[in-house]
Formats: sequence, C-alpha cells, structure tokens
Amino acid sequence: MFQTNLVGGVVPPIHFNEWGGTLAVPSGSPRFITARRRPSSFVAFDNTHNQDPRPGSNRSVPTALERTGDFSQSFTTSAGQRFPIQVFDPLSVNAATGNRTLFPGSVIPKNQLDPISQKILDFVPLPNTAGDPTSNASNNFISSATRQDTFPVLSVRGDQNWNNSHHSFATVRWAHLDETLDNYFHNVATGNYHVRVAENIGVDHVWTLRPEQSARFALQRESL
Repeated sequence: MFQTNLVGGVVPPIHFNEWGGTLAVPSGSPRFITARRRPSSFVAFDNTHNQDPRPGSNRSVPTALERTGDFSQSFTTSAGQRFPIQVFDPLSVNAATGNRTLFPGSVIPKNQLDPISQKILDFVPLPNTAGDPTSNASNNFISSATRQDTFPVLSVRGDQNWNNSHHSFATVRWAHLDETLDNYFHNVATGNYHVRVAENIGVDHVWTLRPEQSARFALQRESL
C-alpha cells in the first residue's frame, strides 16, 4: 500500500469479513442421565472473505523504447560499473566463425520485431516508477495487486449415549479455500489461482467399564 502511494496509484482495498453460526440440538434433560438418551447434534458454519495487498510487488518491465526495439538507452551494471546492452542480429551469423554483428545503434529494425512478442507486450504495462540504479529497467513497476480468498468451513457432529457405559459420536468436516494472488498486471498474463478442499470424517466409540467389570478384566489378564 505504501509503495502504491509512492507512485500515486490507486490504494488497493483491504477487507476482512468473517461470519458464521452454530446450531446445537440437545439430547434430553440431564436428570435422565441413567436412561437411554436421544441423539444430539451440533452444526457449525464459518465463512471468511479476505482481500489484502501483497508485499514484494515490484516488477521489472520493458521501457517504452525497448518495446519498439530500441535498446540504445538500456544498460546493466556489475561491481558498480555500467555496461550497455548489446543486441546482436540473429540473421547475421558468420558460418565460418559463428560470430554475429550488432544491430546499428542497438536498435532492432521494425521488420525484425517478432509479432508474437509484440502481442505479449499488450499484456505487460509500462513502467510507473523510476527503476533502481542496477539497470535502466530494474524494479520499475509497482503493482497494486491484492490477495483474495474465500474460506467456508462446515462442521457437523452427532452424539449418541447408548447407556451409562457406551457413548458414540461421528463428525464430518468440510472446507473449501479459493485463493487468487500475484495478479500483478491485472490481466490474464499474471496471477495464480489455488483451490484446497479438505474433507474429514471421524467416528469414535467410548466404552466405560463398571468397577466390577474392570476387576474381572484385570483378573482375566493375569490368568493369561
């Protein structure tokens, strides 16, 4: 967000919305704990919609001159020394030596610009900030990309007290995450879409031995 403010761009929105609810159906009055109880159930639903700016959204994009094939102003640096970008003509290979010749003035002629690359450039924005000093086109675009995700979660549980010794429950849990991020150019050329679906089932049964059953079980184990 601070980087977007720096270049006078539109501040990316920040939203975090979460809502949900629970519904519990009891099995009966606790005073009838010694009797067989009706099944009880519990349902919970939670949904999150989140949108926030993503850090590290500096990109490097071709300059207006480079888009036309003009690399006369393009350079890179190494150990503090500046080096011009040299563009060689791929059609000028010397069969004997394998050497190529430079385009005059490091400008690619219009008739040698690849039409496919020109179409790709339609999806790449122009620089919107000055690049860092390592080259003429390093980190020269600040994106207002955001991460957006929705995350609904559903949990269901059912309990059954068969009697004072036996208790069972079953659970089902479902979650579905849809996430979109890294859409730096706000078009089909960038962005990732993630889907994660979690489905879980759990079953449990508890058998509580009466004191006399515990003692009998212990004696049986000793006799073995």
